[in-house]
Amino acid sequence: MTPFSDITCPTALSLLKAYPTYKDIKELSKEEIRAFLKKHYCHKENGVLRIYKAIKKGQVKIDSTVIRERSKSVIFLIKRIEMLHEEIKGYENDLKETTKRDKDAEIFKSLPGSGDTLAPGLMVIFGKKRNRYENAEEINSLSGIVPFTKQSGNWESHLFRFGFNHFYRNIITRLAYCSLTKSEWARSYYNEKRAEGKSHYHALRCLARIWIKIAFSLWKKEEKYNEDKHMAAVHRHKIRNRLARKSA
Repeated sequence: MTPFSDITCPTALSLLKAYPTYKDIKELSKEEIRAFLKKHYCHKENGVLRIYKAIKKGQVKIDSTVIRERSKSVIFLIKRIEMLHEEIKGYENDLKETTKRDKDAEIFKSLPGSGDTLAPGLMVIFGKKRNRYENAEEINSLSGIVPFTKQSGNWESHLFRFGFNHFYRNIITRLAYCSLTKSEWARSYYNEKRAEGKSHYHALRCLARIWIKIAFSLWKKEEKYNEDKHMAAVHRHKIRNRLARKSA
């Protein structure tokens, strides 16, 4: 990771800890920056250049008292962030242990973008009893992924769900988002929805709805996800629809 691209990365925190004010860092040469980064296992030259250029841009004039007090705040916040990192690592290790020998965990981990982080959440949503839900739409309704439909005679309206399980929705939409870089068809489907004029979050909800249908089917069959198998099924479905339209 390039230094300064993420303020929570260990390298950035170490840099701020060593040089909490502009006065501390402004005299650093490229060689000194390079040496500092190498100590933290960062060897990319563009990281050196980015830091050096940022230093040479200068700083807006700020009262020395403000700088002194803010530098203390920086050190305090760095310590808090480092403590949180350790806590998060502990939680992540606990999640790995929880899902290590669980068959359902392996099913949910196989979904593109899921992994050790989202699989435990999906396990909570689906549970252990295979008769808990009759179909995937029950889960999508509980999580607010599908809209609420009001109907009277010939009149019909689709409204956003405000009463839903926020934990479920967070896990499912994160799964859809993470799948964009892991699944070819998911990215293609998302792009199609965006091209139709849907917002980012609306497109994600559409994608999330499909992922839950897939996850539900796999969960029922106790099978792992296979991208090639799913792509082949999607392709067959498109061909059948095309033939059905021609014969109609």
